[in-house]
Amino acid sequence: MTNEEIVNHLKELRNSVLYTVTLLHQMDLIIKWQSEKDPTDEAGIRGQFFGMVSVCFYRVIVLECYKLIWDTEHQNLYEFLNQLSKFYDQASPSDGDGNIIDRDEYVQLIRDQKKELNQFKGVKNNIQELRNNLIAHSDSTYYLDKNKVGKDFPVTWKDLNDLLDVIKNIVRRQYSLISDADVDMSRIHAGTNARQYLERLRAMERFWKNDNLNNVRKIAFFSDEYDPKDIFMK
Repeated sequence: MTNEEIVNHLKELRNSVLYTVTLLHQMDLIIKWQSEKDPTDEAGIRGQFFGMVSVCFYRVIVLECYKLIWDTEHQNLYEFLNQLSKFYDQASPSDGDGNIIDRDEYVQLIRDQKKELNQFKGVKNNIQELRNNLIAHSDSTYYLDKNKVGKDFPVTWKDLNDLLDVIKNIVRRQYSLISDADVDMSRIHAGTNARQYLERLRAMERFWKNDNLNNVRKIAFFSDEYDPKDIFMK
C-alpha cells in the first residue's frame, strides 16, 4: 500500500463511520422524543410509519457496523489496522509537530486499539448473527418468530453507541497521525434533524386540532397549490 492508498482507505472508513453515526444520532433523537418530549404522542411517532422507520434504521446500522468490524469485509477496521502495522514506512505516522512516530510505539498503539475493539467481541458476534439470520438471510429458526433472533442475539442502542464511539476514536486518531489533520467524527451535520421534523409535525397536529382557529382555512395548508394569501375565511 502507498501512502495515498492508506489515506484514501482512511477517508472511506471515515465516511462509513460518519454515515452510520449520523443514522444512529437521528434514531437517538427519535427515541428521546418518544420518551421525553412527546408523552401524549401528538406527533404520532408511535404509529406504524415511525415503527417501520425505526426497524429500517436499526437494520441499516447493524449492517454498517458489520461491514466495519467483521473480518471478511474488505473495509473492516481490524484488517486495516493490520495493514498499517505492515506498511509502517508508507503510513509514515507523525504527531502534530511533524515528528515521526517510532515504529514500536506505533505498533503498540495499534495493538491497544485492537484490544479496545476486542472488548466488543460479544456485540460483534451478535451483530453477525443478526445480519445472517434476520437481515441478509431468512433462517428457518427465526422465520416465523423474528423477535426471537433479537432475544437470542441482543444488540442494544447502547451497544451500538459504545462500539461506534470506540471506532470513531480509532479512525480519528489514525487519521490525525497519517494525514496530519484532525477530523470531526461526531456526525454529518445538517440544517435539520429528526427532532426538528417531529417538532414541526407536532406543531401542525396542534394547529389542525385547535378549535379556536375558526377563521383559518386549515385545509389550505395541505394543498399542492398552497397560497399564503388564501388561508383565512372570507
